[in-house]
Amino acid sequence: MWKPPSLIDIYVRSVIDNVRYLGDVGEIDTHLLERILPHCTMEQLMHVEMSTKEKGLSPITDKLWKKFYELLYLFLDCRKSTTICPHFRTSASACKAIKR
Repeated sequence: MWKPPSLIDIYVRSVIDNVRYLGDVGEIDTHLLERILPHCTMEQLMHVEMSTKEKGLSPITDKLWKKFYELLYLFLDCRKSTTICPHFRTSASACKAIKR
């Protein structure tokens, strides 16, 4: 049987859909931020961190920054290759890291 989404799920989906407008997230619970912040771009995440003064976001954002830097490294590594992307075993022009 179909179960309607909870108010929290609706709230999280609404914030994710409007993540470009996020600023100070100091009042949002950490467990909700863990669901929301992975949908930010690097620029959006930087803006959120700089806007949020009262709450330390590093327990959440550290792993997101690590993911961004890993993707950036893959992107730069694949751009050097002209034949096969070593990460995805596909042509460098079709590499998933480049397309992100």
